[in-house]
Amino acid sequence: MKFFWVSSLLGLLGLSTAIPLSTEADALLDRKTIYFGMKAYDDVNCKGSTSYTISFNKCQAYPNINSINALTDGAVCTVYVYSSNNCTGEPVFQTDSDGIECINVDAFETGSWKFKC
Repeated sequence: MKFFWVSSLLGLLGLSTAIPLSTEADALLDRKTIYFGMKAYDDVNCKGSTSYTISFNKCQAYPNINSINALTDGAVCTVYVYSSNNCTGEPVFQTDSDGIECINVDAFETGSWKFKC
């Protein structure tokens, strides 16, 4: 009987420690959704061929991007567009996104962008 009580208690402790881990795993899955939900397009209406999949918090150069289709899944993320190829200097464009929307960045011929969440 004593063994059963101790093993049951350990089982409950294991369950209670697994819940925060599960929540953390869900947050990571949400980040993956955010990551794969960001696409850059040549068309200003976020239609046609996709130019890039956006990696957030990473500077990426582009030849010509007119718009971004952003799925941020509740998080507030900001698009920063730079006229330089390495995300230096002041952004020439920035806007926040907190849902599924087409963001017209009207980018220059060359430059770079960051998507920070």
